[in-house]
Amino acid sequence: MPRFYKEEPLMNRKDFKKFKYLEVSTLVATQDLIDFECLKRKMKGKDHSVIHVLRYENTNLILDGHHTAIAKMLRWKAKVRVKYLEYKITEP
Repeated sequence: MPRFYKEEPLMNRKDFKKFKYLEVSTLVATQDLIDFECLKRKMKGKDHSVIHVLRYENTNLILDGHHTAIAKMLRWKAKVRVKYLEYKITEP
């Protein structure tokens, strides 16, 4: 995963402009904790946020929308609609 320093601003949600359908099995979580109350709401079909995915070195990293991704996975969705950004490090 890329290292971001305080001097280097991380992209914001406005940078994620392209929508794409991705296989759930290709998504990699970047959050290790689950709020089960939030997950229950999403499993009931309420409060679906957009999943933001950063593509870095052939890996689809979930930056936001982990609970939505898990809820869709648990409901056997093969593909999910995400906001997608390809990230490439350019040499100075």
